[in-house]
Amino acid sequence: MAPFLPIRFRAIVLAGGRSSRLHASAPGPTPDKPLLSRDGLTLVDAVLTDLDRFAEVGAAECVVVGPENIPLPADAGLVREDPPYSGPAAAIRAGLSFMDGTYVRDSGPDAARRAWVFVVAADMPHPGPGLAELRRAVLAHGSEETAFIGVEDGRWQPLMSVLRLDRALEAFTEPAESHSVMSRLKRLSPVDVELPTGSSKDIDTWDDAVSLGFVDGTAGRFSGSRT
Repeated sequence: MAPFLPIRFRAIVLAGGRSSRLHASAPGPTPDKPLLSRDGLTLVDAVLTDLDRFAEVGAAECVVVGPENIPLPADAGLVREDPPYSGPAAAIRAGLSFMDGTYVRDSGPDAARRAWVFVVAADMPHPGPGLAELRRAVLAHGSEETAFIGVEDGRWQPLMSVLRLDRALEAFTEPAESHSVMSRLKRLSPVDVELPTGSSKDIDTWDDAVSLGFVDGTAGRFSGSRT
């Protein structure tokens, strides 16, 4: 049995899609999904806030994969998949590479085995309860497994998952443009984790945005905070 290693949590937030269905269904010009807001809180704000509150992962332990002009806390990481808009698997690969080049490099031997990385989309208004369940699964069974995936209403939610960094780096090692996220996650034999109702609900169309109240286009509370 491998020796116990203190667990460190990190997170990748995917915020780089085209928001095509939102734009096609909106009655007029609208921001991309991560910048839709409610009461001054953007969707990406909401995800970062829930990561801190429910998973104890602060902004400094997060990397957002998205455009360079997205408003974020100054201490959050920001990268872009290459090429842009090449899909979520490529975005996860970019986020993992960032983790490998910063956290692992600076944290010494076995850092990648200690690190567990949440993967979460930036268009989920209320991911917190699901993140908490994934965190509990890692703390209870992380010494035996390498990945956990959220399940809601009988469906896998690959963009609500948590992966051991060293094994995730292996699963996403080659260029990912032609591969789905699920095909990569299956390499890790992920364990299902039942999610609380609504925690993986995302905004895809304008009707979704209206029903969840995210219909404003303000810059969010982190506007102008990056240096």
